[in-house]
Amino acid sequence: MNKVTVQIYGQDYTITGSRSESEIRKIADRVDQQMKAISKASSYSGTSNIAVLSAINISEALLDAEKEVRKLNNEKEKMAANASYYMNMLDKAKKNTKQTRESAGEQEQKIKEYEEMLRQASEKCKEYENSIFDLQMANVKLKNEIDKLKGEQ
Repeated sequence: MNKVTVQIYGQDYTITGSRSESEIRKIADRVDQQMKAISKASSYSGTSNIAVLSAINISEALLDAEKEVRKLNNEKEKMAANASYYMNMLDKAKKNTKQTRESAGEQEQKIKEYEEMLRQASEKCKEYENSIFDLQMANVKLKNEIDKLKGEQ
């Protein structure tokens, strides 16, 4: 516990509290400033009247601050909910990207397999073309031989 002597509106007060000495002095300075401001701005006289009006003004400021804190806490909760939503969306996007990449890898593998099958089919086609050409050549030779045989008769 700290025990601090402060001056508020020309009067010394000893304040005991758990806050640091500098914090206690700041609080007392605010009260002193508030009381001096009310004394200058109003026709009230007497320390107790000025103290009560100061307490009302300080309480009003406290209520406004509490209202702002609630508003900021609500906004914070909304932002946390939005952050959670967007983190879930990001996780889903990452998962989808991973699945898409895996699928693309599978598709690439299938493409390679199909390209190999196409290459093999193309080689078979060339073999068949060569066989057909050889058969056509053999057919021409046979025709020529038949024609020769017919001519010899």
